[in-house]
Amino acid sequence: MDDKAQEAMNSIHGEAIDLGHRLITLAYGYYSHAAAIDLAVNKKVLSALASSGQSGLDSVGIVKKKNGETHQYSKSAWLNYDGFTEHIQKDLDRVWLTGALIYSGDSLRMYNYFDRAPCLELIRHLRNAAAHNNHFRIDNPKSLDSFPAHTRRGPKGYPSSSDFEVTPAVEGTALMWDFMEPGDILDAIISAGYYLHEAYST
Repeated sequence: MDDKAQEAMNSIHGEAIDLGHRLITLAYGYYSHAAAIDLAVNKKVLSALASSGQSGLDSVGIVKKKNGETHQYSKSAWLNYDGFTEHIQKDLDRVWLTGALIYSGDSLRMYNYFDRAPCLELIRHLRNAAAHNNHFRIDNPKSLDSFPAHTRRGPKGYPSSSDFEVTPAVEGTALMWDFMEPGDILDAIISAGYYLHEAYST
């Protein structure tokens, strides 16, 4: 292998490991999301935190705009907003998980899904389902023979506790919450991250 080829290989290995870390960290970000939603829905916990005087919930949040202006909001007021009920909790979860899957899938697609391992191919199909109104659309079923998408034989560092596989039979099935629950989606993203780290660390 010449120097340029070696340099290119080292680069792709480094990028794979970096993306693996980002996917794992992204999935763990769901815990922060879920904790915030729980606070907004469970007013008793929110009141207890606010009364402690150490929660920081009375601070002002800022959302930047392109023209330099901002949206400013009271964190405590919006956590106390009556519209945040269990009725929309699944909607908020779906928004977060959809964004995470689109980010994960698009990041992997930049590298043509590396070696197209089953756990990486699974992310590809989950991403597409999330982007297509939460339903699987298998445009080329025969490609699953060459590039299976499943959780079996996952990375040693994060073996899957559940068996999921995308087959032609899932066409039209809702990803959330028929095919998977939030924890299963997190497992898929974390497994992809661990796989990239393990496969490209050597």
